[in-house]
Amino acid sequence: MDYLPDSIAQHLTSTTFSALTTHLNTTYLTPALTHLRSAYIDPYLIRPAAGYLANSSAAGAGGSSPAMPDLVSVVLLVAILFISLKVLDYARRVVMFWVGLLWALIWWGTIVGLVLWVYLHGVERAAQDAGWLFGIARGFLGRMIEQVERRGEYYQQPQRGADGGGVFGMGGMGGRAQQAPLGRW
Repeated sequence: MDYLPDSIAQHLTSTTFSALTTHLNTTYLTPALTHLRSAYIDPYLIRPAAGYLANSSAAGAGGSSPAMPDLVSVVLLVAILFISLKVLDYARRVVMFWVGLLWALIWWGTIVGLVLWVYLHGVERAAQDAGWLFGIARGFLGRMIEQVERRGEYYQQPQRGADGGGVFGMGGMGGRAQQAPLGRW
């Protein structure tokens, strides 16, 4: 350890693990836990629970409302909540397993089907069929885009009679007779 500065070498040779953990505990962990307790646990958990228990026990002593629930009821309620959450988690896992299995079967079935199709028909025929399928999809999407653009232009046209005359600004129905198109173009 001749290459380390003396202060670091001294700490490495004389500091024990327990001294190091004590230093880390007092420096980092204790202030963090104190902040957590004072900022979150006390105002949001301890004080409301203490207020609820104090109100219910005071009301129970006066006889105007039922007494504070006993420990067995609270433990039983917590146990039922815990078991129900475990059952729900189990059900979620079962559903996700079957959904994942279904998607995996669909995926690998598609892959096997495509490989089998290429194997049975040959690479050239498979490429021709894929090009034909791509052409159909491209034509379908192109037609849809054209229709959307035409409808956008249709609704962007200035309407006659928009000067406020007639019913709903239609100028005595001098413009289009309907507001939304019916049927095909």
